[in-house]
Amino acid sequence: MYFLFAFLVLCLAAIGYSHPSGPSASRPVSIPAFWTTYGYVFNITVGTPPQQLAVLSDWTWVSLFTRSGRCNDVYDVSRCVTEGQEYFDEKKSTTFKNTTLGSFTWPNTAFAPDFTVDYGRDSVCTGTLCTKRTILQLSDFPYDGDIIPIQEFGGIYGLAPVTPHADPRFVPHFYQAWKRGETSPRVGWNSCAKLSSSQPCLDGDAKYVFGGSDTTLYNQSELTWFRTKNTSYITATKSLYYPQPNDLWATRWTGGWIATQDGNWSRNYAVDFTNVGHDKKAITTTAMAILDEGSEGLGTALSADAYAQMVQMTSASPASNETIAAIRSQGTSSGTGTQQQPWYLVNCTNTAHFPSIVYELDGRANYTVGPEDYIQKLYATGECYLNINIWPYVDQKGNWKKGNSKVLLLGLGFLQKLYVVFDYEKSKFGLAPLKAQ
Repeated sequence: MYFLFAFLVLCLAAIGYSHPSGPSASRPVSIPAFWTTYGYVFNITVGTPPQQLAVLSDWTWVSLFTRSGRCNDVYDVSRCVTEGQEYFDEKKSTTFKNTTLGSFTWPNTAFAPDFTVDYGRDSVCTGTLCTKRTILQLSDFPYDGDIIPIQEFGGIYGLAPVTPHADPRFVPHFYQAWKRGETSPRVGWNSCAKLSSSQPCLDGDAKYVFGGSDTTLYNQSELTWFRTKNTSYITATKSLYYPQPNDLWATRWTGGWIATQDGNWSRNYAVDFTNVGHDKKAITTTAMAILDEGSEGLGTALSADAYAQMVQMTSASPASNETIAAIRSQGTSSGTGTQQQPWYLVNCTNTAHFPSIVYELDGRANYTVGPEDYIQKLYATGECYLNINIWPYVDQKGNWKKGNSKVLLLGLGFLQKLYVVFDYEKSKFGLAPLKAQ
């Protein structure tokens, strides 16, 4: 990631790439992404002449967000941009235009409080995938720029799905490009964390294919599709800061088991719950699984009940306060929703015999996470801990309850061995095992 701002590799070869599209769409564009504190980052350009901007990939964000020279409803770079912070300067672009879409504020986000944006239009290029008059967000926070620490990126590249009749303020750049016939409706993604080299990621930590997918990395016959399903109750989950909770790559979480190597399976920890609908009637609802490749999804997601079972089956011991501090500072575990959870150490020499975690999605496909995926070593001490992200039950009033979960966030612990394909036309996502490289 240290070379992120120095280079950008593009791969336009049609061989080995799935490209479901019409005749007007361009070839797929492959771009490496690099891991940072918040997640994966890659470069785009905005404006005329092009201004290079490092953007954070975010599957749950609904737009292209850019840090700008605006704050407190004025344009003032000296006040609104801390020296060293990358940003898009609208005054240096001959094609930038303001819009009549006004401004919008999210009181709470994972990035900053009172997250306020204005809306403009300009040219945007993701590699060779370029669109003119693209609707984008410009930061206009109600405080000076030095309130927010300098970040390794100057924008957020939203890749959330788009619901029918979507508000034009909440439409990603890629979706706009597809609707204009510039590309096909699919985006492919994979991590190289579990591959033998970073070459399949163009020497990055992950790779995006905009307008297709890399079929050299997975078998198309093994790709299982899931239609996106979201419900409003996700807004009651205090640990999630999603701008638009109905625009998420999510499906039903129908199975969650802990399986020993000799074939014994635990009870199913994916438990239905009672939810109150808009008509005030109680309805039985299936828990949801949300895909999120960012830092919020670090670790392997379990309910509190499943975590307690895992602790027992691995003979784990409570971590000391010093060890917990080391876990939180190392950056290999999620800081979202884990402040209240206990942490446990395990014997590093015995992990090969630990159980696996099996997830069933939408009652149709199972995915297994092994101990090599949920055991993490502490760099400073050499100790091993259960890298688990607990998702507690949350009631209608937002109160936390231990036990079962309404929502699981399936992050890198789940995704790093899979190839992911997003289809914006059909609002569905596909998962397939990565081929061994």
